[in-house]
Amino acid sequence: VDEIFRIVRVLGTPSKDDWPEGLKLAQAMSFKFPQCVPTPLKTLLPNASAEALQLIQDCLEWSPNKRPTAAQCLKYPYFQVGADMPRSNSQFRSRAMRDVRAHVGTLGRRESNMSMAAEKHAPDAKLISRLTDGHNEKIN
Repeated sequence: VDEIFRIVRVLGTPSKDDWPEGLKLAQAMSFKFPQCVPTPLKTLLPNASAEALQLIQDCLEWSPNKRPTAAQCLKYPYFQVGADMPRSNSQFRSRAMRDVRAHVGTLGRRESNMSMAAEKHAPDAKLISRLTDGHNEKIN
């Protein structure tokens, strides 16, 4: 119960719009959520950037169905700090694929001081494809 109270103090009491399934489950268990207003994340994390706060806020949605997936999280501006942001999704995907492939290339290079065990952990093309939502655009 203490953990739920701590969560509610930050997120506020869930409403039917926030998490209808959770409220039904709580009702079935005769559980009543503490009544709290949300605490702005900026208050709790004063040094966090706006991009970080948006990502955290979205990941803290009451309903799991409303939270972004890991792949969606990687597309948030927080992970693009210092990069020129493309204007469309296709431009973003192309740039992301180019960056992933460039990074994979540096990870896959054999260094003279790498052990055989470390070489076994080189990036897997299928894994990279899954992480990038299967987008296989040709990148120059």
